Amino acid sequence: MQNEILTLTSLRFVAAFYLFLFHIQLYIPLFSHGSIARFLSEGACGMSLFFILSGFVLGYRFHDGVSNYKKYAFNRFTRIYPAYFLAALVTIPWLISSLSFTESNQTFRYLYVIFANLLMIQAWIPQLFTTWNNGGSWSLCVEMFFYALFPFFIAHLKKLSTKQLFIALIVFYLSSALPGFSLLLFNPIPSNIMFYSLPIFRVSEFLIGVICGLLFAREVRVAHSSICAILSMLQLYYYLARGPAYGHIAIAQNFATVPLITILIFSLASLTSGRLYAFMTHRSFIYLGRISYSFYSFQALILMTVVSNHNEIVSRFPLLTNNVILATLAFFILIAISTISHQFVEIRFRNYLNKKYKKARYVISSLPQANL
Repeated sequence: MQNEILTLTSLRFVAAFYLFLFHIQLYIPLFSHGSIARFLSEGACGMSLFFILSGFVLGYRFHDGVSNYKKYAFNRFTRIYPAYFLAALVTIPWLISSLSFTESNQTFRYLYVIFANLLMIQAWIPQLFTTWNNGGSWSLCVEMFFYALFPFFIAHLKKLSTKQLFIALIVFYLSSALPGFSLLLFNPIPSNIMFYSLPIFRVSEFLIGVICGLLFAREVRVAHSSICAILSMLQLYYYLARGPAYGHIAIAQNFATVPLITILIFSLASLTSGRLYAFMTHRSFIYLGRISYSFYSFQALILMTVVSNHNEIVSRFPLLTNNVILATLAFFILIAISTISHQFVEIRFRNYLNKKYKKARYVISSLPQANL
């Protein structure tokens, strides 16, 4: 059994890069019209790729269940929290500017937002979506919710037969589409942020990924995986670029995007040879996949810096009035920051925490046990 599915490692960067382009297109448009502009403007749909992919990787890795919850929880925490905390810390100036209230309870507002972010519960509070860096960090809060519940999910799902897993897959697909259908069919329409960012409305996508990971661990594979992967990518592009327009209500697209994304992930995971496999497993692409978490986490810093200082930047460097050049520069700066964060926060600091954890466990296990 593979420890790492390299094609999916690379796919993580594709997802993070698509979301980067989506945010760039929102604030400093690269294309004014046309199918590419439309495709980029639908980038919020890329969050489904993150959630399904996360579930797939965990379902595959822990297909026999989580035997040690404390170790699992510690590993998940050290995987997410250090870079998350640093990304929040460096964007503190925008916390102040996003909550410039004159009311007497201004201090309490700051404390409330900081407290919610420290506990990673901001995604449960839709009013906080536009404050600080929550426009990006909400999804990490959602992931942490999934991680917390995963051991309980997998304990039940692993007992199901392959046929039962396919039935569950259909059920969770329907439940992932229901919130979006409600936005399209009924009035009054609530804020789409509620369905988009609340973890409970995204859990079906994660569970679809978990089930697919279990099926993959049971040697279920996609036939003609290269063709299926390419066709699903083309279908996704065509649908998002030329399909029905629902504004920025990304979750309304789930009925179409979730199955296509699921097929794409399963097909790429099934690859073992060919040009697409060689491309997706190129060492440069794999490295980009490994730094993709930091790449996603620090997008907010780059984007908020560019947007809030745009006039000053372009007046000092006229070449950057070209949005494509500005976006390219922002991309390479983000790559540099992501590389540093990955090396020193995700790897070295995490290794330091793991050593401390193992040492603490050793000390505790060495203590004499009380006779009861």
